[in-house]
Amino acid sequence: MTFTFSRLQLTPPTSLPPSELLQLGSQSGGGSLTAPELPPGVARFSTTIPRSLDEIFAVIENGQSAEVTPLEWVYCFYAKAKWDEQNPSRRESTAQAIWKVAISDQVLQSQLLWRLAVYFDKSRQDTEVLAPSLADSFPNFAHQLTHSNPSNDLVIKILQAFTSQQPHQSIAKLSFQRLQRPNILLKNAGIPGNLGVAEAALDFVVPEFARLSAPTENQAQWLLDCCNHMSAEKQLQAVETLLSKVSKEVGGSCANLVDWLKNNYGPQQSRWQELSQTARLALNNWIGALNYGYFQKLVGLLLKSNSLELKEWERNQLKSRQGFWANYSDRFRRIRILLPHSSANVVDLNHSDIATLQEDGSAPTEVCIFDFGDYFIAEFFRGPGSETRIFQVSSHPHIEQLLFGSPTLSLKQIRSQGGEIHDHKYLWQGSCERLLRERNIYPNQGTTYFKGLSQKHGEYSTLTGLPTPSAFDRQERQYKLQGWQREMKEIEAAAKQYCDNL
Repeated sequence: MTFTFSRLQLTPPTSLPPSELLQLGSQSGGGSLTAPELPPGVARFSTTIPRSLDEIFAVIENGQSAEVTPLEWVYCFYAKAKWDEQNPSRRESTAQAIWKVAISDQVLQSQLLWRLAVYFDKSRQDTEVLAPSLADSFPNFAHQLTHSNPSNDLVIKILQAFTSQQPHQSIAKLSFQRLQRPNILLKNAGIPGNLGVAEAALDFVVPEFARLSAPTENQAQWLLDCCNHMSAEKQLQAVETLLSKVSKEVGGSCANLVDWLKNNYGPQQSRWQELSQTARLALNNWIGALNYGYFQKLVGLLLKSNSLELKEWERNQLKSRQGFWANYSDRFRRIRILLPHSSANVVDLNHSDIATLQEDGSAPTEVCIFDFGDYFIAEFFRGPGSETRIFQVSSHPHIEQLLFGSPTLSLKQIRSQGGEIHDHKYLWQGSCERLLRERNIYPNQGTTYFKGLSQKHGEYSTLTGLPTPSAFDRQERQYKLQGWQREMKEIEAAAKQYCDNL
């Protein structure tokens, strides 16, 4: 089936000359049309021939810059480069005359500095943005511009950085000093934030941060802000550089930085595979240093507290554990801190995983849960028992949810899970090190001497561990263990009975 359509014929539009349109308007009932009212002194039909650059520069040099219109200033910026070529003898004098006006003219000042930043960023190639003569004269007036308007201090420093031998590094340094991302730094100075130098400066923020021996949280946050605005490739390079240049002691002291790395490049994240083997090892060391730092701070707070009324043997136990676990600081993947009510009010620790233990009739003690990968370790700080429990994750399917996921937990609930138990009696460190080594939990790489031990007992070998105590010391240790073992049987029996009745 076919269809035939007739062609649409349109009448050509009527073309009316302006005079007829005016006549039509006057006949529409709205009165005659009149031209808009102009400001006083502005002629209705007169035109002015634009002034040449020679005339404009003559006005400026005669101290009559107020007569130069905004459009003429733009014309100066746009055309001065070509004019300079034709008038080389006046090139420098006219540029200086313009800068002298800018010292007291805020609007002209802002325009010049804005254009100067764009000109420098384009490697002095875009002469239509600014004439080279104006850029060359800038250093002679930088101090006067700051003195006349102190708010220019930042933009002047940025422009001086542009002209330094290492402009990108210089901008990164200014960015760090102000703790502002490079593009934000430029915007706050009143110049475009999308200049190429802002992007290039991001390549140097990590070296700037790496100079610090004790970075603050705000300094670390500045670095994170910069990293979050990098391309994926540039961010990976920055992370590699960060992990290679900053020690675990320094990096591990910045919780916000370690958390960001763990959440973006940690073992459970997709970008973990993009890291080099060296960077992966360093990141694990950073994470461990941070987690051990929480443990170390907790022990320090407990030792300083007067309200807990710790006994001398309990204080010694805390100190010895702090020293022992320092040798494993790189291995800590996670840590959870559990506090009894008696110490929850005296421990002020900024850590995301701190919980208060439920009362279950046990003598109060703090507990730290360490994640060593294949094993979780529960360290009971003080009180009766005061033990270490080691749980093999594969043998306890629900232990991770209990120890790290349960919002409410009691001492007896932890103890009822069993696990391998180790004491903190006489010369406990050597026995505990051997127990850990047999489960492939080793001290920090490069350890040759155990912190917190005497020279006699602290020498360490990756093959044999800590020195074997003398026969007398072993006998003394066995004697002291007997009372602890009886105590632990009673504690575990009470824990089992309590949990059976839940």
